[in-house]
Amino acid sequence: MMTGQGKTLTDLYEHYNRLHFGSQLPSYQVKQSLTDNKHAGQCIRSERLILLHEDLSGGELIAGLLHEMCHARVGGIASHGSSFVNELRRLVEAGETCLEADLAYYGSRLAARFAEADRHYSESQRCIDARRRLDRRIGIPRVERRRI
Repeated sequence: MMTGQGKTLTDLYEHYNRLHFGSQLPSYQVKQSLTDNKHAGQCIRSERLILLHEDLSGGELIAGLLHEMCHARVGGIASHGSSFVNELRRLVEAGETCLEADLAYYGSRLAARFAEADRHYSESQRCIDARRRLDRRIGIPRVERRRI
């Protein structure tokens, strides 16, 4: 499939691979064939294939391609974790402003997951502290554990 500038999507992939990834990503075939409304793109690492939604064009097409290239770099089918967000941030800082919305969205989701983990840790720590207070009250000595 040709883009508006006479380049194929695979040509665009190779361009951005050189520009932002130092040609370190393996070769991928890029097709614009997704039709569902759930996904703008999909990276299938095992097949070295990136699928983009058929309705994407212009900046949305570039953003979708770069998003999937981040998946190609960090791995994982549904990986939108810290490595992925760091890749998005790196590309935005390199001038790819089309990814700012992705960075804001996935960055806030990641922050929320960390906040939830901190909340669970705090609750666990409160339980540990309560157990220690109870142990002291009923006379059970505290045993220090040393790391080996």
